[in-house]
Amino acid sequence: MTDNNKPPKMIVKTLLFLIDHNDIPDSVKQEKRNTLVKMFGSVQKAHQYISE
Repeated sequence: MTDNNKPPKMIVKTLLFLIDHNDIPDSVKQEKRNTLVKMFGSVQKAHQYISE
């Protein structure tokens, strides 16, 4: 994957925040988690991406 195909880090941070936030409904969390998995293969890889 080239850098041009990677999503902006701010969007990834927002998705990770929504997954971790207690007030977000589980259905929304699952949807955001699935989005991150599609982008990176795993939520862990998304965390690694924003910390690069």
